[in-house]
Amino acid sequence: MSPAPGPLSGAAGRRFPALYNQLETVGPFYLFEFMDLPWLPESLRTTVREVLEICLGEPPRQYYDWVVRELLERAQREGIRTIVELGAGTAPLSHRLGAIQKQTGGGITIEVSDLYPDVPLYQSLEKQFPGVIRGRIQPLDFSRPLEFQPATLLALSGSFHHIPPGRRGAVLESLSGHRVAIFEPLQRNLPSLLTALGGVIPGLMTPFFYLRKRSTGHARRMFWCWLVPLAPLIIVWDGLVSCLRCWTEAEWRHAFGETNLREPKTLAFRTEALSHWIFW
Repeated sequence: MSPAPGPLSGAAGRRFPALYNQLETVGPFYLFEFMDLPWLPESLRTTVREVLEICLGEPPRQYYDWVVRELLERAQREGIRTIVELGAGTAPLSHRLGAIQKQTGGGITIEVSDLYPDVPLYQSLEKQFPGVIRGRIQPLDFSRPLEFQPATLLALSGSFHHIPPGRRGAVLESLSGHRVAIFEPLQRNLPSLLTALGGVIPGLMTPFFYLRKRSTGHARRMFWCWLVPLAPLIIVWDGLVSCLRCWTEAEWRHAFGETNLREPKTLAFRTEALSHWIFW
């Protein structure tokens, strides 16, 4: 598997193991995240999502591209015909997977879904990638039993840590009957916390970035990033909380052992400097 891009590498982790492990003995802490709050103004929510796209989709990290490579590698190895992005939000994985499948004709169908589906976005993706992307218009709660075809891979990226601790067992039980890949761009360690603090920089640079792309929404970004700079502050706070919410490998394995799995599964866990991912 290819390594997760990030400012620190596996070599750094071997040289400074304390930086990676000293927070594993405390927590996790489930503090609030602004993006989980239903009353957050939609214009601010959209701006924060755009900042997050820069943090995770652009150099130096390009986290989303790495996730897509990992998914396609596994799909090729295991004969996967459908990849379902659960808890998709703005569908960063589906958009990238759709572009690759359209270009290469790989024959994999991409399904995008969320508990709060962005119907206009899903319809736009279906038009942009006809026959490749399929949008699920109805809300999908993956804590309830799911039905998919056997050659299907369920993908969650940056979303599992949003699930309250009391519901995670039910989610694991629901997902355990399927092939699943869970990715998190951060983990509960010091490098991740420092990276989250650095999110203020792309937060302030976001209006410049989208001016270069000649997109709409410039006044909105300038308002939330500069005049009332809540977007950079929310990115920092939510990033820090995301780190503290994440499970360690030991906590994942303990949760699996306590869960009434629908069928036996072997848990594969891997960490890099910042990211971690779980397969079964």
